[in-house]
Amino acid sequence: MPTNDPYVLSESSVLEPPTSVWESLKYLGPGFILSASIVGSGELIATTLVGAKAGFVLMWFLIFSCLVKVAVQIEFGKHAISSGETTMASFNLLPGPRLGRANWSVWTWLLLMLVKMLQVGGIVGGVVLATAELFPWLAEFPYRAIAAYGIALSASILVFRGYYLLIER
Repeated sequence: MPTNDPYVLSESSVLEPPTSVWESLKYLGPGFILSASIVGSGELIATTLVGAKAGFVLMWFLIFSCLVKVAVQIEFGKHAISSGETTMASFNLLPGPRLGRANWSVWTWLLLMLVKMLQVGGIVGGVVLATAELFPWLAEFPYRAIAAYGIALSASILVFRGYYLLIER
């Protein structure tokens, strides 16, 4: 096994657990932020839309789906920590048909990521519509398209240049 693999755990890299409440609090901050990011903007938009259309009839389903998502993410994290494997490496070990060197689950994940790119286009479109509320002249066709390209390009530059961290804080 290569020694430079960042996902392989060694005994020397495992820290002792905290012994006091104050020491434990140091580890809660990032955990709370991570758990808040698991249920993200998609759930906020989806729950609002479904709530507006169906009322309280499907509220149980929305809460259930958010809880299941969190539980699945926690289990992915536990498995990665206990086995030292990435989630994708674990997916590739699942039983079932293989296409080339990758398991069916890896190909399913890739397909989902490709579809997710379409969602990014929807987000850019939503930002353009919100911007057009501030600047009504952007609602006209050529300006709307230019605004979409400009917003996508500026977001790409922010991420590529590493300036996104300034916005995250």
